[in-house]
Amino acid sequence: MSEHSKIVKDLEKILKKNYSEFSLTENHKIIQGLERFLRVERQKSNLAFVLHEAALMINRVFPFKEVSIGMRGPIDGLYRYIEVLGLSPTAKSEHMKLRYTQTEMFDFEKYPAFKISRFTDFRYSDDQPTGSQIERKAFSRPSLLSLQRNSLEEMLEGDYIDIYIFDLKDQIIGWIEVAQPRDGKIPSMSTIRWLEFLALLISPIIERHVNEIKTAESLSTSKSAISHA
Repeated sequence: MSEHSKIVKDLEKILKKNYSEFSLTENHKIIQGLERFLRVERQKSNLAFVLHEAALMINRVFPFKEVSIGMRGPIDGLYRYIEVLGLSPTAKSEHMKLRYTQTEMFDFEKYPAFKISRFTDFRYSDDQPTGSQIERKAFSRPSLLSLQRNSLEEMLEGDYIDIYIFDLKDQIIGWIEVAQPRDGKIPSMSTIRWLEFLALLISPIIERHVNEIKTAESLSTSKSAISHA
């Protein structure tokens, strides 16, 4: 084997090692997950399906066992969950029943929060009121809601992170909610930034859906007005 051939062969070994899927860094894996999600989004027009795929991607790529995605209703303006993943059947059912007004959604006395960034709030359970003021059934393990925090790095049952989805008018039209990290620890800022980026990708998808509903509602109202004229 010539010296040149040996160099080429060694180079190919290095390239294979460096670019093998098995040697991908965490960021590369996240990018791959985002690429798969975007391919699905381009192929599917059904909002519920696309949000389900987004939740699955978060669950697979990021460290959270529980992932929910919600949006503001285009007609009634209420915030509601559209996709819930990783919760117990009872908690999922209760989640899907919940409705929040703008005021309730950002009631920081009822739902205490630390603002990580303009786009993200860490909702902690320590100061939450008890009894009827907390949607206990919407948690998979409601009996653990009263546990004390033993470490400042851990996330408890009742802790969750909201990443807000903004439209072009800077209004919050939805949110990604994550909880129960697999290692039990508060996630890194890098993870938060990636989720904020995903929220940015989801925004035009929700906007398109909202615009379609509003257009259909407007046409229906116009036809009804004409028929009664």
